[in-house]
Amino acid sequence: MGFFKKFWYIVKSDVVNALKEFYVSGTLPKSVHHTFLCLIPKKEAISDIRDLRPISLVSSLYKILSKVLMERLKVFMGGLVAVEQCAFVGGRQILDAILIANELIDSRKRARKPGLVFKLDIEKAYDHVNWECLFIVMKTMGFPPPWIRWIRGCITAASFSVLVNGEASGYFSSKRGLRQGDSLSPCLFILVMEVLSGILRTLQSRGLVEGFFMNEELRMGEVTHILYADDTLLFCDASEDQVRSLLTALPLFETISGLRVNLHKSSMMVVGEVENPSRYADIFGCELSSLPTTYLGLPLGSRAASLTVWEPVIEKVQARLASWKARMLSFGGRLVLLKSVLSNLPIYFLSLFRAPSSVIARLFFLKRIARLEKIYNDFLWSGVFETKRLHWVKWDIVKTPIIRGGLGVLDLRCMNRALLGKWAWRFGVERDAWWRRLIVAKFGQGRSEWRPCWNLGVYGCSVWRAIVNESSYFWKVAYVDPGGGFGVSFWHDFWVPGKLLVSDFPRVGFVAQSLDAFVSDMFSMVDRSWEIPLTISLRGGAEAERVLLMQTLNALPQLWITTGPARLVWPLEASMVFSVHSFATNLIESNFGGDTAFPFKLVWNPCVPSKICCFLWMVSHEKIATVDNLRKRGMILPNWCSLCKQHEESISHLFFSCPFAIAIWDNFKKAFDLHGPYLPFIRQFLIAWRGLWCDPRFRDCIKLLPHAVCWYIWLERNNRIFRDVESSPKEIGHKIVLIVGRWLRAFSRISDRRFHQWMVIGTKHLI
Repeated sequence: MGFFKKFWYIVKSDVVNALKEFYVSGTLPKSVHHTFLCLIPKKEAISDIRDLRPISLVSSLYKILSKVLMERLKVFMGGLVAVEQCAFVGGRQILDAILIANELIDSRKRARKPGLVFKLDIEKAYDHVNWECLFIVMKTMGFPPPWIRWIRGCITAASFSVLVNGEASGYFSSKRGLRQGDSLSPCLFILVMEVLSGILRTLQSRGLVEGFFMNEELRMGEVTHILYADDTLLFCDASEDQVRSLLTALPLFETISGLRVNLHKSSMMVVGEVENPSRYADIFGCELSSLPTTYLGLPLGSRAASLTVWEPVIEKVQARLASWKARMLSFGGRLVLLKSVLSNLPIYFLSLFRAPSSVIARLFFLKRIARLEKIYNDFLWSGVFETKRLHWVKWDIVKTPIIRGGLGVLDLRCMNRALLGKWAWRFGVERDAWWRRLIVAKFGQGRSEWRPCWNLGVYGCSVWRAIVNESSYFWKVAYVDPGGGFGVSFWHDFWVPGKLLVSDFPRVGFVAQSLDAFVSDMFSMVDRSWEIPLTISLRGGAEAERVLLMQTLNALPQLWITTGPARLVWPLEASMVFSVHSFATNLIESNFGGDTAFPFKLVWNPCVPSKICCFLWMVSHEKIATVDNLRKRGMILPNWCSLCKQHEESISHLFFSCPFAIAIWDNFKKAFDLHGPYLPFIRQFLIAWRGLWCDPRFRDCIKLLPHAVCWYIWLERNNRIFRDVESSPKEIGHKIVLIVGRWLRAFSRISDRRFHQWMVIGTKHLI
């Protein structure tokens, strides 16, 4: 596609004409539809052709056509596909299916009513789709004939060659199936899966199958199945008749769609006390399994605080570390891997699960999180070696944002809260979402339509209860813009930023005529004033609270109450739309103090190798292996400087007070006429160096001198101790001048002419 973007001015007319021709005729040249099949292993040990997944590499022109059709189609998918399908539809997410499934199982358990959960495996799902079934489904859904013609032209004209060791082999066409790698395939596949949803709904409507209820007591929120593409869960009572009804639906589905359920890989789980559960599995012809299990990669039917939930996450991190054992990585390299790879591995899990608020569960949670963070900390300081090394900087400082003097490593607790905060946002804005309706059916709506009911008691599993409890952090930032005030609770909505009036002014709320009043009921649009009807007159502290409430209301902007609709607002983004990144940043910055004056821009210069930036960061925290620091950790060493052999070794002496270091600094001060206060403490020195006046021609070079000087002084110190090799300040100065110039040239920050001047002036005054 890069070719088309770069040379669009040349190929534009040809591409547009081809798409216009397809619009009219529904066909393209055969070469456009030809596809290379790349066989991707599903697992490490491959023993059968079925262990390979065929991924289609389609032509660039077909990608453009497919993308155009997919963008047109996805707008209407929400109205075409049943709510039970959570994949590839705008506004629906994979986590919706997992949340609903967990809450359904929890409701069933608490109702003490036995039930069965079937987890189906559809064999070679994309490859077995019956084309005629797809076209009939599209026609039934009301697709116009041109659309069906276009889709027919896309999928029936495909031809294939298999890539074997990078070379195309064979040439054949197909009579069924959708190409994995075609952007249209996911949308078309879930249209075919509507056949299964339709069959199951028919069984439900005829009373042949009864699903699980979100609220078993009131029999509200019935669910018979959940789909995420081909990942299917079925729910029914522990009844042989219902199991047989479900079983008869599968051959019918296979006959119509061509998709076959592999019962040997499917499984059945039991919820509650079920007598002789194996007989139901035998009837269905699948394996008898048990809860907890996994669905879509996350736990199903288990408590988030249990070890069985967290262990797979930890094992995943450890497995990734095991793959790096043969690699020799610097501290900077390990930091990059930690921030970009390891820290992101638990994100999927933390997007839904958090520990309950109970003390025992929280202890488990802290142990699991602490164990993950210990793995991260050990990897950062020791790599993948078994030998334990010193952790020079506390983990709390490592997690601190870069601008506050830390390394900006992801804080798992803050990220967990930010990810769960997204559910609070979605609850407020996705009023008609299926998952929201089911949650309201189970827990009730409460007095606010914008936030979930908080009075959950002990009812509900650890998933949704934890999300609701964690939403208090979300509402410290978010608020409801009341618009005209209709549908926004005066007392129970966060329409005043950071305040819930029923909690902040409880004595006034206690004597209010109605706690169910809307904002519009309390505000007069005529004289634009607030009126709060009370049942009795207030005195003393209660009256003072009422006065404070009125002051709070009158302090709101005059245009706060308008005639527009109410909306949920996220002030951390210019678009006023929630983002996990902004929430996580807000939580991290509020949790960590750090050093607001830390010279992070000087330390983390993009032109300098990461390992040297990390070294200067450790120097700025005075946390490197100098003799005085090693002695503080109990090591018995002679405390003397290996450079001057006169004084004790410390960071301030090694880099600033030592005659060897002074000679190097003085060489550059004379060469470039640098003037500034002499500060023997590294943090103050870096802050002063940041504002140092210098020749504008060499400003970029001067900014890198602290990195290069400190690094080469440290290398010289280690060479003298461990290799018994010495260099003079003049030799070190030559290396510093050269490496600074090379750093800048690597990023094209210095011209050849300026580099030559830098080398000449920098080496002329070396002593």
